[in-house]
Amino acid sequence: HRSLARTLTRRLQAGEHEGTRAAALEALYKHWLQAGQLQLAWQYGLEAAGEAARVLAFERAAQLYLDILGDRDKPGIAHLAPGARPASLTPAVLSRVWERLAEMLEFIGDYGGASWALAEALACLSKGDDAPPVTLPEPHEDEHAETIRRLTLRLADDLVKTGQLESGQLVFERLLAPLGLRLVRSKLEATGVLATLRLRLTAGDVLPERRHAITDADRYQLELFQRIFEAFCLVRPLYMTEALLRFQALARRVDDPAARAY
Repeated sequence: HRSLARTLTRRLQAGEHEGTRAAALEALYKHWLQAGQLQLAWQYGLEAAGEAARVLAFERAAQLYLDILGDRDKPGIAHLAPGARPASLTPAVLSRVWERLAEMLEFIGDYGGASWALAEALACLSKGDDAPPVTLPEPHEDEHAETIRRLTLRLADDLVKTGQLESGQLVFERLLAPLGLRLVRSKLEATGVLATLRLRLTAGDVLPERRHAITDADRYQLELFQRIFEAFCLVRPLYMTEALLRFQALARRVDDPAARAY
């Protein structure tokens, strides 16, 4: 085992050609996996997948990430009991690797697979069976809360792209919940909400002195409304219109020319 590992390592160090480096990394991953050295297998597996992504071999990168992580049919390192996993494989690290797999799947147009990977990434950050709660951005918040928002937003997008509109709606509603908003309404209620928003917009622009400096919470809302508009523009006109009007109403109240120009 050690002799083979030394040979592969020399190939890796000497190989200047991208194909040689990628092959050596993948061979080291498989070698250490078969040898039961999971920490080294995890390290070289991630490097091999990263190298494949670097040379734009996204499908191969996705295959490597999936092989490392595993699924129900073929469990991988991520499915080992916590005590049997490599010491560096914390829930936060594992979540980032699932997200990286989702990125590769998005690059090759597999949004169904990407949504599954994003759900796994979120599950790593959850303390129970339920999805981790989404919170509004706050000053000096930890990375955990921002990661949950980012993953949840990407999951909602990918679900809609695969045609899973109801599932996408539910995830978008998790993102809207901290704002006291929702998507699903009766047609009568939606008509009233849209009429109120239009009335506010026709009242004219907010005077410059009454605008407030844009905050991270404002940026989150603007991005969320924009993503809802883009996700549902061809399939849910009421959702699209409400998101657009809410974006415009908020953009008028903040001191940010880019937002008002959208």
